[in-house]
Amino acid sequence: MDDTAGPDYHIPVYTTAEYSGEIAETEEMEPRWFDASSEALPYEQMHEEAKLWWPTMLSGKLFIARFLFEGDKILSHNIQITDRRTLDRHIDEINKLL
Repeated sequence: MDDTAGPDYHIPVYTTAEYSGEIAETEEMEPRWFDASSEALPYEQMHEEAKLWWPTMLSGKLFIARFLFEGDKILSHNIQITDRRTLDRHIDEINKLL
């Protein structure tokens, strides 16, 4: 994938099965609860790339996703299922660039 067309954004995604405290609304997000095991997730309200990686995340698989954009348009993407060791190595490489 040619990644020279624009800025790089490295966006870690974390999941949890538990939390404590209160969830608060922000300028970008109004918290709402959805049954993640159903078809009720509001994919039509998500960013275009999220529609592509959310199903992988919800499956519980570890992955590395890459997207190439031109403005808001996705030119190409790749979602690679990976293992913990490879993912940790990838994160270490990103951290060296920051």
